[in-house]
Amino acid sequence: MPGLLFHQLTVVTCPHAGPLTVTVPGQVRVRVSGQTVATADVVSAFTVCPLLIAPCTTVVWANFSTRVKASGKPVVLYEAALGPGNGMTNGVPPAPPTVMAIQSRVRGL
Repeated sequence: MPGLLFHQLTVVTCPHAGPLTVTVPGQVRVRVSGQTVATADVVSAFTVCPLLIAPCTTVVWANFSTRVKASGKPVVLYEAALGPGNGMTNGVPPAPPTVMAIQSRVRGL
């Protein structure tokens, strides 16, 4: 499914408003809007999830490009129509992350 390329400074929160930080984008050569594009092996973590019982700590992305690659790896895509199809957090209950801001110029397939 086509979608916008996810980059290192895309603003994402967990369902409880905890901010996500992309710690390792997966590669460092390909950039969009001056920021590193995230690939399938991206490592990201929620810095502070206010949920006390089982807070969100990571997100598992599920929407990857089948045609666009960066350093030989599929790039992470975001498509608003997919909702949970983009990925899920590991909090209880699991829920899709909320993308608050993303670059809007480059799309992938």
